[in-house]
Amino acid sequence: MKKIILLAALFMTTAAFAEDVRVIKTKCSLFGNLKIKVTGLEAYGKIGEGYLKANVPVFDNCKDTMMVFNQTMGRGMATVDARLKKEIITRRERRDRDNDRHKLDKWEYTCTDYERTTLMVDFPEFPDMPFDRVEERVVRWDYYCR
Repeated sequence: MKKIILLAALFMTTAAFAEDVRVIKTKCSLFGNLKIKVTGLEAYGKIGEGYLKANVPVFDNCKDTMMVFNQTMGRGMATVDARLKKEIITRRERRDRDNDRHKLDKWEYTCTDYERTTLMVDFPEFPDMPFDRVEERVVRWDYYCR
């Protein structure tokens, strides 16, 4: 089963494509990450329409990084490398069965499968700050697993 999931994840991973984007809005998140909204990634679906996030280096200020980013990008079009990756993730949860306390195996495991879609965008002007957006949706939930 793991080999099938790995093969499916590798099959769904796409190569990098050059896309022309325009930066519409930039802002800093509550945790000091840089968030941008761009147009030009609508071909990737709903995931291409939201905010892309990049982690600002630890000792840098987000506001200063945002100003440098805005000055470098300007209001014109920019060519970026965009990659779309899909993978299936299984999360296991342990639940206690109260009525079987006398048994040795009193834990019951249930699993939930998620399809994680990741859009990664690399700006050539900022090679050390990759932007990404991650969305997850439930594919299969609450089934018995070990």
